[in-house]
Amino acid sequence: MNTAPDKPNARTLTGLATEVAHLRTVVEALAATVTKHEEQLRRLRRNPPPRR
Repeated sequence: MNTAPDKPNARTLTGLATEVAHLRTVVEALAATVTKHEEQLRRLRRNPPPRR
């Protein structure tokens, strides 16, 4: 098997833990973006921009 030395091997416990930690970070960042967009939508619904 030819794997890059910097890429964790998901078949090992350490590799799996590293992958889960990475995925958790990505999901948390995505959740923060979704929360920010939800807040923007709420503000826009409360105070819609004037029509031209």
